[in-house]
Amino acid sequence: MRALFILLLLAGCSHMDAKVEGMPVLKVTEIESDFWTIQAKCWDDLPWHRKLLLQVTEACTVIDLKKGTCDIYHFPDPNPETMKNEHMHCDGWDHDGILQRIVDNWKRQQ
Repeated sequence: MRALFILLLLAGCSHMDAKVEGMPVLKVTEIESDFWTIQAKCWDDLPWHRKLLLQVTEACTVIDLKKGTCDIYHFPDPNPETMKNEHMHCDGWDHDGILQRIVDNWKRQQ
């Protein structure tokens, strides 16, 4: 189910609104990847306006709530601010309520 396997765009996040209530602790793994792998991992859940602009992402997070994992896909030698943002998502920080809705749906299905 899509709620169990989600992609969150992390590059270009403007700010974090709030910590998600009920976010489980996730095992975080950083995965150095090439340009095309990162674009493929990030594209599905890229906001429509960023798709229209053909935005290139330098990193994104893949969260699997069922497995309890948070995989961060990034370029070699990533920007420290980008990685900080990635880790904040893995720790349950959200913007625009996207992650909160996903966690709420996941909890209802348990």
